[in-house]
Amino acid sequence: MLKVCGLSVDSDRPPRGRRLLRGIDLTLENGGSLGLVGASGAGKSILSCALSGLLPRPVQISRGEVFWRGREVLLDNPKAWRRLRGREIFLVFQSPGSALNPNLRIGSQIREVLIKVIGLSAQKAGLMAVALLKQVDIPLDCLKHYPWQLSGGMRQRVLLALALALKPGLLIADEPTSGLDAVNREKVIGLLKELNRTVGTALIFISHDLRAVSEIADEIGVMDQGALCELNNTKSLFGNPQHAKTRRLLAGLDRLDQIYDNASS
Repeated sequence: MLKVCGLSVDSDRPPRGRRLLRGIDLTLENGGSLGLVGASGAGKSILSCALSGLLPRPVQISRGEVFWRGREVLLDNPKAWRRLRGREIFLVFQSPGSALNPNLRIGSQIREVLIKVIGLSAQKAGLMAVALLKQVDIPLDCLKHYPWQLSGGMRQRVLLALALALKPGLLIADEPTSGLDAVNREKVIGLLKELNRTVGTALIFISHDLRAVSEIADEIGVMDQGALCELNNTKSLFGNPQHAKTRRLLAGLDRLDQIYDNASS
């Protein structure tokens, strides 16, 4: 479904340019799931924007190729990306509020997407909006609320509800569980699993939380300083990490487990 070959991204911001991604290679099959982990600044969010045509200026793809369903994507063509975003590639931003218009009620925004992207009538879009909120466990009166009146977890689930409706080929979820309490974290992970395993949507799950990634992803990629330093299936990565960065991440996870066990005893 997705093939990325030698993707590099540069920033032209003065006083001098800087390389943000360095020769990324990855492949994602239909219905596959890939987790991307790494420290802040490793390049995870830049990669998510690069794969959805949403790199902010002066950041730009400097080299490499992206193939979607076997066809090369014209990386410097905004129209090509607009054709892919939504039904084909759906991005859930790290800050869900940035993807929702603060001046429009939640119901209006959901209905607008259903009408313009899927082509539903206004009446059917209204009925589907109600069904979607029920599916993601959000009270129906939130249809009348503005995004800023909802919690971060609710805003995440609104975007995932749209993904459930659109059934994209690929969902890129950038830190979807960051800052959520345990209950909302499990709800979001459950929705991602539903999209991936029931609907058949391929998934790229970006997170600092290696444990959450391991619950979802078939493969895990470890990023460091803009490079993909290790890419392996989840079981092998945990059982036999090949890169020093991966070993440090797993060691940190072990230390957290020890702290939790000591606090519980």
